[in-house]
Amino acid sequence: MAKKIKFALTMKDGVKVRTLEELQAHFDLETIIGYFLDGKLEKWLEDRYYDEKVKALRQLDANLPDIRAICNILEVPYAETVKLDIDGIQEQNEKLDILKQLTDDDNVLANISKVAFSQDELEALLARGERTIYLCGETFSISLKWENRTYIGVGKTPYITIKEEISLKTLEQCQISFVNIRVPEYAHSVQTLNTEEQGSTCHRKHSTYKASQAFDFMLNNQQRKESETLFDCIIEELENYQFNPDKESDKLLKVIENNLSGYIFDPDYKKIY
Repeated sequence: MAKKIKFALTMKDGVKVRTLEELQAHFDLETIIGYFLDGKLEKWLEDRYYDEKVKALRQLDANLPDIRAICNILEVPYAETVKLDIDGIQEQNEKLDILKQLTDDDNVLANISKVAFSQDELEALLARGERTIYLCGETFSISLKWENRTYIGVGKTPYITIKEEISLKTLEQCQISFVNIRVPEYAHSVQTLNTEEQGSTCHRKHSTYKASQAFDFMLNNQQRKESETLFDCIIEELENYQFNPDKESDKLLKVIENNLSGYIFDPDYKKIY
């Protein structure tokens, strides 16, 4: 007969407990009540042959758990001052069930409290001060006033709209980044990260001066130095210039950046040849 594999319960601190002693050492009331409500606590005890504890759990109201009784059954201290939102825990369990149908990423599942399924939930998470927020839905709207945020799409790639004009403050300046998120066309110049690029910054690749061989042999050392100085000045101005680009103007900027090298600057006439 094949040996039965006993599943572990993941506690709030991330520890996977497999014994009653481990559960007691890493006990978290909210997590345990969640496992009681979805039936996993009973199954976990049953797999470990705690028959008396299973019997005691089954006598409790599944919809209105007796917290003191559960603590006594598990042999952990009961704190009368602790107040739990049972409805909130049940709602979170329901969300977790939905999330498991979309992803098996343990990191996402462990952060169920940071997942927004609607715009209202997104606003609540932002107001709560969450820096990393998982978005599960079709469309969401964000504001640039919420700086230093990372939005991660779960399941189908959500679409983000931005309330302000992107020219007022770029996403990079606001330290706002996206993972598995679709952004509007007018914000396309800010790099949209995919799941493999999480944590990297959004910016245009900085161009470096390089004269073509066709022109370089015509330059003396002084001319090379002047050409490089001019190139750096133009690139700096382009990067500091704030505007609301569309797809074609962004392409034009790249063409300009890629074709500046190789031209000669005449300081006497202030012209580029």
